[in-house]
Amino acid sequence: MKMLKLLIILIIAFALTATAFGQEEPTFEGVADCQGCHAGGPGGNQIPFWEETKHAVAYDSVSAFVQQTARCLECHTTGWDTTKANLGADDFVTVEEPYDGSFNVTIDDQEEFDKKKNVQCESCHGPASDHIAGAFDDPRVLPPKDPVLAETCGSCHNTQHHPNFDNWLESKHAVADVNANPFLQNLFRNDPNCSGCHTFQGFLEFVGDTPADTSNLVPNIAEPPGDAAYPIVCATCHDPHDTKNGESQLRLPITDLCVKCHNPELEALEEGDEPHNTPSVIFEGVGAFQFDGFEYDTESVHQVLPAIQQRLCATCHVFMTEFDDNGTPDDPSDDILANTGHTFEPRIEACQQSGCHVEGSGAELDIDPGSEFDFDHRGRQTTTQTLLDSLEAKLANATGEDSTTQAFSQALFNLQFVANDKSRGVHNPDYAFDILRHTITFIDTALFTSVEPIADDIIGIPETFALHQNYPNPFNPSTTIRFDVPKSGHVKLVIFNSLGQVVETLVDEQLKPDTYEVEFNASQYSSGLYFYKLVSDNFTTTRKMLLLK
Repeated sequence: MKMLKLLIILIIAFALTATAFGQEEPTFEGVADCQGCHAGGPGGNQIPFWEETKHAVAYDSVSAFVQQTARCLECHTTGWDTTKANLGADDFVTVEEPYDGSFNVTIDDQEEFDKKKNVQCESCHGPASDHIAGAFDDPRVLPPKDPVLAETCGSCHNTQHHPNFDNWLESKHAVADVNANPFLQNLFRNDPNCSGCHTFQGFLEFVGDTPADTSNLVPNIAEPPGDAAYPIVCATCHDPHDTKNGESQLRLPITDLCVKCHNPELEALEEGDEPHNTPSVIFEGVGAFQFDGFEYDTESVHQVLPAIQQRLCATCHVFMTEFDDNGTPDDPSDDILANTGHTFEPRIEACQQSGCHVEGSGAELDIDPGSEFDFDHRGRQTTTQTLLDSLEAKLANATGEDSTTQAFSQALFNLQFVANDKSRGVHNPDYAFDILRHTITFIDTALFTSVEPIADDIIGIPETFALHQNYPNPFNPSTTIRFDVPKSGHVKLVIFNSLGQVVETLVDEQLKPDTYEVEFNASQYSSGLYFYKLVSDNFTTTRKMLLLK
């Protein structure tokens, strides 16, 4: 045994000598070699902060099973690589076959092994022997490993109990700096505003090294990264060296982090600007145009649930699920939470465990997971989408004169405001409903000049109310509807689908006695039977029409 250890030492010594002449693999030296520069020295003060992280105790804090199992130690030690003699942790242990077995590691040299246990600087930054002071322009990037790349984190954070990297690859964060439209991609990477939230480098400048003011929600960075940009990688949201915002090592408090970018920057918007990324303000119940004479419900139960107040966006969008810890599916006692959720898609389970939609609460979810409207509880999402479609259609049918008015601009803002929330009302259902339905009512009564009397002296003033058959019928995509008004009053002409749902309100205004015509454009609707209803004073009548595409 002594001869074997001596042989190992000789091999390592040879490797060290060869490395000195640049002939062999770079070697791992351990965190002690980094302290001279990175513990208050010229390279910064990263190590004292790192010592408070889970990386610093990745080996020391785990079970005997992990400490003695080779496949686990690949990610709980530094420099582990059984294909190379590089002074990594595996060079000081014996691994019994099979390699993927359990409890198969025996430490041969405890003193040397201890220098390489846990996840140290070199696990992310590469072997220290490759680090020549001043050789690299960016101190965060040390070949052969680049700690900025998500793949560096993903080499370990992609196992059964934390499949973060595969999750992230499915997310929009992974492609935040690219776009099929070259103009938009250029903005993401080079615009001082856009790059602050579409690139890793821009976000770090936006947040700052010691982020104290979380109220600044408008990025305006001095040095956009251009084509050197990284997307929103792990290190964008997670600080590899610091636990000031909890064990997840977030760069901002969890209630402030997502809001930093997922907000429409209301303070910086100018007239005519589109409000994009509106989830945070919809959730709060602020930001939309509110018209006089209408009541708006800005409060939501989501705002007051303790589970959501503590974590806000992460409550539903970074949801932790259980996995089987020891391969015993019939024994839940050893199951632990997996760090999943980095696709950032909301999870049904989050609703069920929020304290609101629990069994027996009377608010159980009546939804169809996997459908187009995954969270359509009590028809909230489909109702919101119907209102969005109706408002969009009305604005599309506006005249050139109408589209130049302030009312049109405000209505368009509200349409974009709700649409760019992307949740179809889930974040704050009543507020989204009120914004859309009140906007529709407002423009129906105060904006459009879409109905004009027919200039025909022969017809004269009608003696009775009448609603004529549309023409052509069947139609595609437009048809004309004529109606008679014998006396002044408020007149309403409404289109319904075959389910009785309002599709559009073509007329909703005061009209004088005359015969009128109005066009119905159904280009955005599907084929089928529709109804149109005329209402005025004590008169109501309905007719059918058929859309064939």
